[in-house]
Amino acid sequence: MTSVHVTAFVLLLLIDISFTQVTVDVGELGEIEGNEYEFDGNTMNEFLGVPYAEPPVGEFRFARPRPKAAWIEKLNATTYGAACPQQPVEGLDDLQISEDCLFLNIFVPPNATADNKLPVMLFIPGRGYRAYSGSEYIGMEMAVKGPIIIVTINYRFLTFGFFSTDDDTAPGNYGLWDQRLAIEWVRDNIGAFNGDGSKITIVGQGREGATGVVSQILTPLNNNGLFQRAIVQSSTATDVSYISPEGQATRLSKILVDTLNCSQRSWTKNLACLREKSWQDIVAVNYSVLGGGYFEPRIDGYFFPDSLDNLLERNLTHQYDLLAGVNSDEGAVLLNGYVDVNDAFETVQDVWNFAYYDTRQRYSSDDQAILVMNAIDYRYDGPLLELPDKKRALCFMFSMYGDRSYVSKTIKLLRNHQLSPNTNTFMYYFDYVDVDQNFTLIDDPIRDFTMAVQGEELFYLWDTIFGRQTALTATSGSTSESLRANMIQYWTNFVRNGDPNISSANQTQLTDWPQFNDNTERYLQISNTIETGQSLLEEYTSFWLDYIPELTQNDDADTCSLVAPASDILRGAEAEPNVFVIRDVSSGNSELGQIRGILRRADEGVGGREIQSFRGIPYASPPVGERRFQYSEVLTDWGQGGIRNATESSPGCPQDLTPILGATEYNEDCLYLNIYAPVVTETSGLPVIVYIHSGQFRSGNGAVFDGTTLASYSEAVVVTLNYRIGALGFLSTGDDAAPGNYGIMDVVTALQWIQTYIGSFGGDASSVTAFGMGSGAQIAHWISLNKLNDRLMQKIIAFGESVISPTILTSAERDPLQFAIQLASALDCPSEPTTALVTCLRTKSATDILGTPVGGSNLFMDSFFPVWDGTFLKESADKILASGDYETIPLLTGATECDNTVVTAQYLNASVSNGCPDELFAGAIIDDAVDIFYGGKDEFASLFKMFYLKSELSPTVPDIDCKVGQQISEFLSDLWLNVPLLETGKLMARFDREMYLYSLTFHPDNHVYQVFLPAWVETSFGDDFPHAFGWPYDRQRILQSTKGYSPIDRKVCINFMEMISTFAKTGVPSANPTDPESVWQPYNPFQYNALHLDVCPTQAPIPRAEEKDIFWYTVIAGLKETLIDDDEEEPCTVDSFIGLELTSEQAGRVIGALVITLGIIAGLIFFAIFMKLCMKIDRSKNKPV
Repeated sequence: MTSVHVTAFVLLLLIDISFTQVTVDVGELGEIEGNEYEFDGNTMNEFLGVPYAEPPVGEFRFARPRPKAAWIEKLNATTYGAACPQQPVEGLDDLQISEDCLFLNIFVPPNATADNKLPVMLFIPGRGYRAYSGSEYIGMEMAVKGPIIIVTINYRFLTFGFFSTDDDTAPGNYGLWDQRLAIEWVRDNIGAFNGDGSKITIVGQGREGATGVVSQILTPLNNNGLFQRAIVQSSTATDVSYISPEGQATRLSKILVDTLNCSQRSWTKNLACLREKSWQDIVAVNYSVLGGGYFEPRIDGYFFPDSLDNLLERNLTHQYDLLAGVNSDEGAVLLNGYVDVNDAFETVQDVWNFAYYDTRQRYSSDDQAILVMNAIDYRYDGPLLELPDKKRALCFMFSMYGDRSYVSKTIKLLRNHQLSPNTNTFMYYFDYVDVDQNFTLIDDPIRDFTMAVQGEELFYLWDTIFGRQTALTATSGSTSESLRANMIQYWTNFVRNGDPNISSANQTQLTDWPQFNDNTERYLQISNTIETGQSLLEEYTSFWLDYIPELTQNDDADTCSLVAPASDILRGAEAEPNVFVIRDVSSGNSELGQIRGILRRADEGVGGREIQSFRGIPYASPPVGERRFQYSEVLTDWGQGGIRNATESSPGCPQDLTPILGATEYNEDCLYLNIYAPVVTETSGLPVIVYIHSGQFRSGNGAVFDGTTLASYSEAVVVTLNYRIGALGFLSTGDDAAPGNYGIMDVVTALQWIQTYIGSFGGDASSVTAFGMGSGAQIAHWISLNKLNDRLMQKIIAFGESVISPTILTSAERDPLQFAIQLASALDCPSEPTTALVTCLRTKSATDILGTPVGGSNLFMDSFFPVWDGTFLKESADKILASGDYETIPLLTGATECDNTVVTAQYLNASVSNGCPDELFAGAIIDDAVDIFYGGKDEFASLFKMFYLKSELSPTVPDIDCKVGQQISEFLSDLWLNVPLLETGKLMARFDREMYLYSLTFHPDNHVYQVFLPAWVETSFGDDFPHAFGWPYDRQRILQSTKGYSPIDRKVCINFMEMISTFAKTGVPSANPTDPESVWQPYNPFQYNALHLDVCPTQAPIPRAEEKDIFWYTVIAGLKETLIDDDEEEPCTVDSFIGLELTSEQAGRVIGALVITLGIIAGLIFFAIFMKLCMKIDRSKNKPV
């Protein structure tokens, strides 16, 4: 068949139209000049190529549109504006294309006057994400016969409209924002054209146009003050195919930047490079390299804060009147897709492969996809693979695809909408084809010409589409002519009244169109005749909407909400300027004076509260001169007149400079704290959260942690602080000359200052939570265990470290004097008496002390560490915990899933280029650890290698090519932190002390220590920081991030801050802000339970926890207790795969330990099988919190 293509200009010539110009004043925007002409005896005005947004070019490519500014001279709107970047298709070869394309076109009939403002129909075009423009739809007859004003728009699509990095760097959905801005422009300005901005109907056709309309009625950003009605023609509605699958945007964006040579160190730089490329280069990638993949709308956390199905359940569509329908052969739209079906599918097997691939994308497993394919075979008279030829197979697939993605989803949309008592719901089914007059969009012989494919209803509404003539030119007296007249009347009636049955005067009497309701689901069937029907394709819609969901239901599926508030950057909000604020700081008779800080508003996503920040507040006298190597005391006099400036951060304490959470400058005068206080009107004080930084006692800086976001979300006063580290914080001579532990006592001093003065900032001194990370966590816990607290804090949060870690227990057992003497000798100071040593060291500069290497440091320990001084730290924490002689304070603790990968990485980066060691190298790491913590005994090394490198129970690892690297990382994480945390919980439970344990199982794209980590690392130490301090809602952190933050990042962040907030307020944490009834159970050493912190937090046992508990605290601990010095005798090889040479006595011990271990493992396997059978019987016991 041959299609006849006519341009809009040619059409106007054919109907003998001549133009004059007309001018309209559009208020503050300025004057606009359009065309005036006669059409069918009526005077029409049209305004073409009207810009509703600034050009989305340069730095504004891949960004939300900006409203069009006023034009200075009269705007010429007599010709169409350019279409957005695309590759023209047949019939549209002369289409003008430019990236400056955000235009709309307005068609005004003669009935529109200042006294008779007409309703507006705004049309959103769509043609398979391939090629379209508002200029390809001319609807003068609809405008006149309505009478209504018609507006058609352009918007960005493909890469320009939906490019995304799956995070806030390039969040995507720009095309949807274009549509929304166009609607806003019409609402605000259509009055100048005698249109009624309070009666707007948005209309769309096809997967992009119609589903664009569905997007606008689903997003919580819109309401019926923006538009009032919607017409949805052939939409996939809430079908998952409309939304970009997880990871697709990341994959496609990487292909794009690689193809265009824009792959650089960060996405910020990648974007800058992409913005310099021509639009032609990018379009070429769309249609070549990306092939069948393309950028699509995504759940960005703002335009779509949740899945489309969940948004539908919010009943947001109920505020609009809705008319929606489908055509009888929706599935045949696949013939108009990216892929030439005839070339791509040569056999029935090819068709099945495509159908399976398409199905597999929707379900969580191959098993589910096969179940669905088998069910489809039964319902659609298959099996598909047994059909005789390709044509039959394709028709089978078209039927399935159309029913699944269009028919059932449209009915689902309507079923929800008809629940609204205040708006109207109508459905149509279009089943008419006029082959004789060539009113067809697809001429492929594979299609069924007795059924209407998607878009063919447009021939009976518009004057021209895609450059094609329509039924405007239908033969007089033909069915097509009468059908067009009826459809135009139905559609324009709905635009005018929200009801297709309410006609204007002198209009034809139409067949009554019944409302779609729950009882009958009635619809209008538009075919050779117009009739009504009910329950359209009921057996097939029931199959897709009821049977398939039940068939594929996953009992273990998470049921928590994935919704997280959007960030201000995603909202497009600009940063507010800083405002200064002044506070009086006093307590009783102690008055420090006035202090100047900065008032800032936090991100709306975390409450948007006003936060006063005061940075660089001294809490103790500078620890310099004689105060070096002495305990600090609370500063009660700032010693300066006037107002103290606290608007700038103070330097960190002396350390090796590092850009990652450390200091970029340091000064020995460093004992400062920073306060972030919400502005409150209540007189009662807010909870106080005091953050103590990490850094293994040798680095770190409290000032780099901005507490604004956490303070706003938790409605608490957040304090961060510095304390002395390294030699200046922990040098000890083992006597009174330099007792050590100055850094710990600095924290005590800071807590004392907070007790005295925090009331001046709105804080409650009786509700203080010490919140430590890493070494900061150990300090917080030590203070309570060693009775230093004295009501300074009431709760403890300890993340990423344990007070009974072997690193701290072993370090504290060393004689600290040896390291003090090494430092003194290197700096030409006497080694005795110790008083002389200390006196001399006080004369040396901090730089000299910092730069002097001292033996005793390694990846596990530093030369200068906390010591058991007998006064403040009386004995080791494991002994104190075992005795029960310590203060009862609620403890919240935990770590990332594999916390010490950062330590593993430091081993590997120094020696293994790709971060993937072999077993020999991994064994050497174990040997190193055994040398430090187990006296170098080969028995321990043998057991560790067997358990971590040889055991079949090793966890499934994500990158099989680097399995050994992950196994050795697990060993180090268990040694350093994971197993000590389990033991801490066990010891506390003996005395009914509560410990809440979490495990961060979320795998972020942004790692704090990314530069050190191999590619296989999924979680590491420090991954807690961004979530605890709300970095996905911190403007500066978002802009600095190598990769932006996604909605999933924001959800995990909210969960994390909820955990901190509720614990600080009540002593009982929650990690599920959407379920206040959820109860987090304290750690039970018999259940090994923890909260697994992810998008959907769940309480569950820690993987392999029982096995590891027995291995470490029965096998290893037992061996350690009984091990004695070995007699010298000739070694014999007892384990060829490990290759150890052991004495017979050593061999006996190892064999005995191995027998015990293997027996335990066998028992655990039997127990695991038994539990799995139990879980199959009752699968309801592991539900999200």
